Amino acid sequence: MERDRELALLRQLYASCRQGSGGVVLIGGGTASGKTALLHTFAEESVEAGSVFLTATASIAEQGLPFGVIGQLLTSAGLSVEDDRQLGGLLDGRTDVEDSRQPGHVTPQVLNGLSKVLLEVADTGPAVIGVDDLQYCDPESLDCLLHLARRLRTAPMVLIMNEHVGPPQAHPEFHADLLHQAHCHYLQLKPLSLHGTTAMVTAELATRKAEQFAHACHVLSGGNPLLIRALIEDNGAGVQELVPGENFSRAVLNCLYRCARPAQDTAKALAVLDKYASPTVLAQVLKLSPEVIAHAYDELTAAGLLANGMFRHEATRTTLLRNLLPDERTALHSKAALALHNTDIPATVLARHLIAAGRVEEPWGLAVLREAAWQGLEEGETSLAISCLTMAHEASTDENERMSVKNALFGAEWRISPSTAARHLPELTEAALAGRLDRRTTVDLVARLLWYGRIGDIADVLEALEQRDAPEPVAVDAARQWLTYFYPDIVRANDAAASNPGEDGEQPWDIKAPAGDSRTSVQSLILRATALLGTVLSQHPNEDALNWAEMILQSSRLDDSTLLPVTMSLISLVYTNRLDKAVFWCEALLREATAKSAPTWQALLEAIRSTIAFRQGRVASAEQYARSALTLISPKSWGVTIGSPLGAVLQANTAMGRYEEAAAYLRIPVPDAMFQTLDGLRYLHGRGRFHLATGRPHAALSDFQDCRDKMRAWNLDMPTIMPWRIEMAQAYVAVGKQDEAVELLREQLDQIQDTDARTVGMSLRVLASASSPKEAQRLLGDAVAALNEAEDRYELAIALSEYSRVLANAGNDNQARALARRANRLAEDNGIMLPKARKSTPSHPTGREPATVDTDTDRLTNLSDAELRVAALVVNGQTNRQIATELFITTSTVEQHLTRVYRKLNITRRADLQHKLKPYLLAP
Repeated sequence: MERDRELALLRQLYASCRQGSGGVVLIGGGTASGKTALLHTFAEESVEAGSVFLTATASIAEQGLPFGVIGQLLTSAGLSVEDDRQLGGLLDGRTDVEDSRQPGHVTPQVLNGLSKVLLEVADTGPAVIGVDDLQYCDPESLDCLLHLARRLRTAPMVLIMNEHVGPPQAHPEFHADLLHQAHCHYLQLKPLSLHGTTAMVTAELATRKAEQFAHACHVLSGGNPLLIRALIEDNGAGVQELVPGENFSRAVLNCLYRCARPAQDTAKALAVLDKYASPTVLAQVLKLSPEVIAHAYDELTAAGLLANGMFRHEATRTTLLRNLLPDERTALHSKAALALHNTDIPATVLARHLIAAGRVEEPWGLAVLREAAWQGLEEGETSLAISCLTMAHEASTDENERMSVKNALFGAEWRISPSTAARHLPELTEAALAGRLDRRTTVDLVARLLWYGRIGDIADVLEALEQRDAPEPVAVDAARQWLTYFYPDIVRANDAAASNPGEDGEQPWDIKAPAGDSRTSVQSLILRATALLGTVLSQHPNEDALNWAEMILQSSRLDDSTLLPVTMSLISLVYTNRLDKAVFWCEALLREATAKSAPTWQALLEAIRSTIAFRQGRVASAEQYARSALTLISPKSWGVTIGSPLGAVLQANTAMGRYEEAAAYLRIPVPDAMFQTLDGLRYLHGRGRFHLATGRPHAALSDFQDCRDKMRAWNLDMPTIMPWRIEMAQAYVAVGKQDEAVELLREQLDQIQDTDARTVGMSLRVLASASSPKEAQRLLGDAVAALNEAEDRYELAIALSEYSRVLANAGNDNQARALARRANRLAEDNGIMLPKARKSTPSHPTGREPATVDTDTDRLTNLSDAELRVAALVVNGQTNRQIATELFITTSTVEQHLTRVYRKLNITRRADLQHKLKPYLLAP
C-alpha cells in the first residue's frame, strides 16, 4: 500500500539493467515501515523476469564478523570461501591494518577481487543484489559494497540496500560517498497515510464499518504497516470497536527490539514513568544525554509507538510493562523514584515507585510513604494506603514511629476488613500498656478493642491511660463516655453523663476544646456526641441537644477520627424519631464512605439506614440495606456489632414473611460479648419477633424478657431504643395471658410522651388484640391515627388490616373494604406480609368471646383495587373484552386479574364470583 512510486523506480532501474546499465538504490525508513516487504516484492518480480537474485541480511549479532554480509551474498550465489581457492586467497590478507575494523581499510586487491566475483554473476543475465538492515553491516562488507556500487553504472546489475533511519545516522562516510554517485537513488519510506491505512483495512475487512475502523487503526498504529496488520488479525470481520490483542502486543515488541538500544531503554522507562515522564527525568533515569533521549523519541515516534511523547495506546505501555524482567522493573522504579523526588508530583505517585522497587533506601522514603498513605485514604485508594503503610512499617527503625505506623495500618485495613486488621491488636495493646502510644492513639485502641469484644484488654488499657492522663483526663473521659454506648455493663450511662455535667449551667454536650489542639478537639467532639447520645438514652432530650447532633454532622468530614462521633450523632437522631433528618445525613455519609472506598464504613451506615427504613415501615428497603451491610464485610468482621445488621435483617425478613431466610441468618455464629451491648438488644429483638411470627411465643417471650432485664440494668428503659413491653405483650397474647399483656401496655402508655406517636400507635394496636371487639374498634381507630402521624408504613398497614377485620365483624363492610385496600397497598408497596386473620382469640378480660371473623370478608380485603374493579364489572355481567375496553387495558390483563381474584377467593368460575361478591358490592 502506498508504495507504487518506489516500485515504479525499481522497475525502471531493472529495465535499464536489462539494457546493460545498472544502478544503486538505498531505501530508508523507520522500524517496520515496509522496507523488507518492498525489497521482497521487487525481488519476486525480477526473478520471474529471469534475473539472478542475491540476498543478505545484516544483524547486530554478526556486526563483528568480517565480511559477514559479503559471505552471505557469495553463499547466495552458490560460491563458498572454503571451496574456492581464489576467494580464500583474497581474504587471507584482507586488511592493510591488522587490528582495524573501520571502513576504508580493506586492501584494494581484496576489493577488486570480491567485486569481480560478484559482477561475474551477471555474465549470464541481469542480477539483483538485496541487502537488508544495512545499519548493522560489518565494516569490511561496507567497503566491498561501496566498491561494487561504483562499478555498476555499466554493469547489468541492481544493488538495493535497506536501512533503518534514525539519528544518529549509521555510517555517515559510507552514505556521503554512495549518494554522491550519479546512478545512486535514495528512497524514504514514510508511514502509511489514513488513505493507505483505509485501503489496507478494507482489503482485509469487507465491512461497512471498515472506514471507521481504519481511522482508529491509523491513530493507534501511526501508519506502521506491521502494527496495522496485527490489529487486523486481532479484530476480524464484523468488528464493532478496535481492541488491541495478542498479535498487536507481539508486533509492538517486534518494533521495539528492532529499534536502537537507547530507544528500547527509553520506551521501557516511559512505560514505568507514564505521564510523569519528561526528557529531563528520562535522562536522569537512564543516564543518557538529552540529545540521545531526543533521538530515541524520534525513533519511537517513527515506529508508530509514540505520539506527542506518549504511547499511542495504553495497550502498548501494558505490553512493555508485562515483558520487563523482574530485576529490570525494580531497578527502573527505584531510579524513577529517585529522579522524581525533587519534582512537584503527588506523593502517591512517588510511593507507587517505591513499592514497586520493593525497598526504601533514601531517608525521605518513610515520609513519602506516610504522606501517600494519608492521600490514598482521603482519595479512596485504601489498598495503596495499606501498601504504603506496610512498607513504612517494615522500613522504620524507630520503635515509636513503628507503632504510629502500625496504628495507621490497622485503621486502613479496618476500613476494608476488620477481621484482617485484628492481627495488629496484640502488638498495639502491648505498646499501649508500655506507654509507647500517645493519648489519641490509645483512645482509638480502646474503641477497636471494643469492636472485637476484648473486655479484659480494655480494662488494662484504660488503667494505663488513667495513670498517664491524671493531670489532663480528657482522653480518659472520651474513652469512658462512649463505653456507655458500646458496653453499658462497663460504665453506666448515667454515671458517664454525670462525669462531665458541664460548668456554669452548660449542657454535658457543650464541651469546649482547648484552642489549637486538633487532637483534643476530636476527643471533645467524641465527648459531645457521647454525652448527647447518653442524654437521648437516659432521658427525653430537648431541641438544643438534637441541634447539637446536626451541628456535629455538619461540621465533621467522615474520616477515621470522626466516624465514632458522627455515627453516634446519627443514632441520636434515629432514637428520637427524627427519621427524615437521619435519612438525609445517612445518605450523605454513605456517599462519602463510598467515595473513600471504605466497605466497613459503608456497612455500618447501611445497618443504620436499615434501622431507619424499618422504623419508617419500608420493610423491603430495610431488608435490602441490612443484607448489603452483611455483604460489604463478612459476619466475622462485624465483631460484637454483628447484632445491628443481623437484628435488622431478622426483623425485615420476618415482616416480609420470609421465614426461611430469617432462619438462615439465625444460624450465623455471634460472639457472646455481643449480648452485653446495645447491638445485642437489636439481635434479641429481631430473634424474638421471628420466634413470635413462627409460632414459638415462649421462645419470643424469653428474648423479650432478656431485653427487659438488660435495659433496666443499664438504666436505658426507653421504648425508642426497643419497645420491649409491646413485644412482650404480643407474646403474652399469643400464649393466652391477656391480663399481663394489658398491664404492660398500660404501663407503656403511661411512660411515653404524646409526641412519641409511633410507640403510642403500636401500644394501642396490641392493646386492641387483648380487648373486647367494641373496645378494640376504638383502640384501633386511635392506633391508626397515631401511626398515620408517625409515618410508620409497616405498623400502619398492620393496624389498618386489623381495624378492617374488626369493622367487618361489626358489619361495617364498606369501611372495612376501604381500610383493607389501603392496608394491601401499603403492604404491596413496602414488601409487608400482613398477618392472617384469627378466627377467634382467647378469652378477654370482659369474659366475652369476640365474634367469629367472616372469612369471605377477610378474603375480599386481600383484593387490590385493580382486581376489585375487574371483579365488580364481571358481577355486572360484562365480558372480558368489554371490561378491557372500559378500563383501557388488554384482555390478557383482565384474565390475569381474574385468575388472582379466583385464587384469593378460593373459587373456580364466574358464577361463584357472582355469589361471593354481589352481596358486598350492593351493601349500603
